[in-house]
Amino acid sequence: VRVSGKWRTRADGRTLGELRQTWPDMVLVKLSEYQALSAARHCTPVKEIDEARFTDQLEVLPPEDWQYPGKGQGPFKSPEYWSGDVTAIFAHVQGRFFEFRDRCTLSHQDIVQRIQKEVFDREQK
Repeated sequence: VRVSGKWRTRADGRTLGELRQTWPDMVLVKLSEYQALSAARHCTPVKEIDEARFTDQLEVLPPEDWQYPGKGQGPFKSPEYWSGDVTAIFAHVQGRFFEFRDRCTLSHQDIVQRIQKEVFDREQK
């Protein structure tokens, strides 16, 4: 919060200068910058998983944004978030199962494209 022209923490009112006494590299950033940095830190590469892991995650909690239920097992997102808008994403593509963490705003097409790029394209090389 801004108090008397200075940014202060909400928790204890310390200024950036006071915080730098403990954390010298601390910087003040806009919320949008923090969200982008946080998302990048929590996102993970695509990894192949077995069907049991996929099914377990599908059944443990109601899935978010489940694509094409009833027409085979499509991509879905976990309702439990790691940080901000980053969540675990699960997909069944070309008979194989995958998991990774990314922003919840990824579309079905983006999910499939990311798996294509990180898995199938690399296997072709």
